[in-house]
Amino acid sequence: PFGLWLWASGFSREFRKLCLDSTMSVLFVTKMGLSQQSAQAVLGYFRDDGFTHLRYDRPRVQYTQGGSQNMWRKFVGTLEETGQVEVRYRSRVEAVERAGGGWAVTLSSGTRHEGFGDVVMATPASVSSRMVR
Repeated sequence: PFGLWLWASGFSREFRKLCLDSTMSVLFVTKMGLSQQSAQAVLGYFRDDGFTHLRYDRPRVQYTQGGSQNMWRKFVGTLEETGQVEVRYRSRVEAVERAGGGWAVTLSSGTRHEGFGDVVMATPASVSSRMVR
């Protein structure tokens, strides 16, 4: 695991927090987290042809100050400002189905909402595939 490799290689928790967490959290938002990922796979992202780098002679990977939750709050806020988006929190979705020219969403309460042009599902593919009909 990558966490063990960091420890065995003498990297501090502070190094991980300052240099790796913000860069790699966009890739490893999982229950296991960055520490449990394959060391070889994570290090592969830093190869010349990899996802990112720690060299400062080129543009750096960007991050959102205060964490990615701030980015999502701003993103949702921008969508809601259009007046064309309805965001529902803490609503368990049972089904997403084609309905006419759009989509219908059925909640666990049995309530069905129709007329959506698009539906954004922030769930793993395995969960989404069980809901979409």
